Amino acid sequence: MLSFNLKNKLMKKLITFFAVILIAEFSWGQVPETMSYQAVVRDNSGALMTNHNVGMQLSILQGAFDGTAVYVERQFPTTNENGLITIEIGSDAATVISGAFADIDWPGGPFFIKTEVDVNGGSNYTIESTSQLLSVPYAFHANTADNLTYEITESDPVYTESAAANITSDDVTKLGNLSGVNTGDQDLSGFVTEETDPSFNSSAAAEISEDDIENWNKKSISLNVFGAYLKNEAWFDAGYGITSGIFMPKESSSSFAFNFTLPKDYTSGSTIYLRIIGGASTTGNVCLRPNFISITRPGYGYIQGMYASSGLEIDDTFNFTVASEPVEVMGSITSPVLRVALQAGDVISFGFYRRITDNTDTNHGTFVVHGIEVLY
Repeated sequence: MLSFNLKNKLMKKLITFFAVILIAEFSWGQVPETMSYQAVVRDNSGALMTNHNVGMQLSILQGAFDGTAVYVERQFPTTNENGLITIEIGSDAATVISGAFADIDWPGGPFFIKTEVDVNGGSNYTIESTSQLLSVPYAFHANTADNLTYEITESDPVYTESAAANITSDDVTKLGNLSGVNTGDQDLSGFVTEETDPSFNSSAAAEISEDDIENWNKKSISLNVFGAYLKNEAWFDAGYGITSGIFMPKESSSSFAFNFTLPKDYTSGSTIYLRIIGGASTTGNVCLRPNFISITRPGYGYIQGMYASSGLEIDDTFNFTVASEPVEVMGSITSPVLRVALQAGDVISFGFYRRITDNTDTNHGTFVVHGIEVLY
């Protein structure tokens, strides 16, 4: 573990005000493509700053503490419930300012890492520190693997007498052909290539899609449609079956909204899916449009995207080919701010409206939302 000390007097004042303590840990693979970085953030009383967004700029310096910056990147991580941030330097999550992590000449060290921090989550860096990197794995790699220029002869009698010794590169290529596509080295004659079983084709199994399989094991939250917030002449009807739910007439730009809390077992950053079931008394298409999405996070505040519907999508229109027969359409929710991932405990509010002037809304009757299910 490396502890960073601030030398500049101005920085000492700032560190007293923000009271941030950084402890970093670097871990390397044998020939790493990224470098793991961890830091713990505390307030001026020593308490952990949990679920807190910070802005960071990390620079790899060559030669000295104030040496040339051969690589600079920015990241905006969020501390977890233990005040810990974990990032990968050189990963796709980073915004590269200059240089390329893969082009660093590690044997040409020494190298130092300079860390600049904005505790407000932006890029106004007020805290900085520099420490030397004491382990450069590429140097070891250069002295071992790169120097093995001679041919190695296998002399293990157990191996040479086994079937494995006779495996060729051509055998490996054929063994790897698991795509299901005939590349010319398989005889598929006599095999059925198209499903013709009428029992299967008429069953529900024939309609199973890749999306169904993906959502099979997801956990769900059923939203009570009678707990929705309604606007613009939408109304509730507590009838039975197709007459129960949120009624959205054609003659108005009716809308509805819900809110729910992401449970503790939600995986941070994963996409949330919406299953919306609706009905109509007449045939034709009904078009729902994303109205808004917002996230409230305890201890963080309000998270809102650049546009009202950013982070909220619906996959398709409701196509009613048979009157009074329910139709299901999927939607999705992601964070409206790309650098702020959704996490457990977030309170999500979202809404849709029916766009009566849209040419895709060809249904001339009332649309009814029977149910909405959240899959996570």
